[in-house]
Amino acid sequence: MSAPRFTPGPWTYDRCGAVWATGGEEGDLAPVAQIATDPEREVPENGHLIAAAPDLYAALSSMDLDCMECPSGDDTECGRCLTCVARGSLAKARGEA
Repeated sequence: MSAPRFTPGPWTYDRCGAVWATGGEEGDLAPVAQIATDPEREVPENGHLIAAAPDLYAALSSMDLDCMECPSGDDTECGRCLTCVARGSLAKARGEA
């Protein structure tokens, strides 16, 4: 498993469509993403989901997935149980999937 290479969190969403990383000793903001501002789309919901990404990654990373087995008993990932979904999501976040 490789180390994450994304901008560390926390990230915040500013309702104008921008997601920011808060960092540095003085709380500097660095842009992470700009969400489309099409009024027909779920802009605030998408922004909040993206801003939560580092926290979600940290939560999944803190799980001891090596001690959790897939209930299917198969060595391949079923893609449905918590263990397989967590492993797949972490790999996707790291650009491995």
